[in-house]
Amino acid sequence: MTKTLYLHIGAGKTGTSSIQATLGQNWHRLKSEGVWVVPWVLGVLAEAVSDPARLAPVQGFDPEKLRDVRARAHRSLTRWKTRAPAPTAVISSEHFHGINLAEKRRLQAYLAALADRVVIVCYVRHPLSKMVAMGAQRVRDGYGRLAQQDRWRIDRMDLDLPEWSAVFGAENLLVRKFERGALWQDSPFADFCQAIGHPGVALRIQPDARNRGLTRAAIYLADALAEPAPAGSPVRGPSDWLAEIPGPGLAITQAIIDAHAGDLRRQLTFLRETYGLRFRPVAPAANPPPAADFDADTRRALATLLNAQALKIAALEAALTPAEDPETPPDQ
Repeated sequence: MTKTLYLHIGAGKTGTSSIQATLGQNWHRLKSEGVWVVPWVLGVLAEAVSDPARLAPVQGFDPEKLRDVRARAHRSLTRWKTRAPAPTAVISSEHFHGINLAEKRRLQAYLAALADRVVIVCYVRHPLSKMVAMGAQRVRDGYGRLAQQDRWRIDRMDLDLPEWSAVFGAENLLVRKFERGALWQDSPFADFCQAIGHPGVALRIQPDARNRGLTRAAIYLADALAEPAPAGSPVRGPSDWLAEIPGPGLAITQAIIDAHAGDLRRQLTFLRETYGLRFRPVAPAANPPPAADFDADTRRALATLLNAQALKIAALEAALTPAEDPETPPDQ
């Protein structure tokens, strides 16, 4: 039986969190469908990076915990290769996008010993749309402010994707378009199942709607949440609550488009000429001031309240965190 390993590398803001959550929650059912979900993905990443210790802060792991995660991931892959009847294995993490060429080569050598074939799956969206979505996420998570939009950058897919192609082979790189109307069943998870050759699985599993994008009003509020938070604290209020605020999304202004015109043309040309991907144009629009959604007093009051709640939630989570994540599949 040919064993094919699909390495889903994102990119970020292309439904990656939803795909990962759905895989993790349904690993037992997926195994019965012939799809082996590899747990402890950070351990696989640690096999490639030049300094595994740099990954420890990603999920709060100390070096000893990281070694354990590394061993668990390897054990799961070995069992899939030698004993499991499932012909397909899946590893999913957008953190693989951050590795350099030498690390890609180490990753290829490691995975090639555990699978008959390794296929890279990467989703891409319109560069401007991706840039604004990433910027909005930084605001939501408290690592940036709307006033810092001049620091937002367009991803250099023209540099990263050719490296994956060179290391794993052009025939083993699947680049798929993330755009409304382009995804199979209009679902990231369903499209991913189709990409790995198991479309029927998607019809029997309900996708997780994780990490939804925020509306313009919610982003304005998230920006205000940064003001009363303690200095250096990543706590900015319950993001799940912010996701419930209705309204239109944050628009892309003409100023942003003009500032990145050169990079935009380069990326769109690369994606079109290399992978045949054509994206619908992203139209500019003027964003109204925050007061159009919340006046200043309301924003301040909500921000103060939400930050206080978030600090309490963080303290409770720290006290109640179990030793193992119940949603994480065992070594199988």
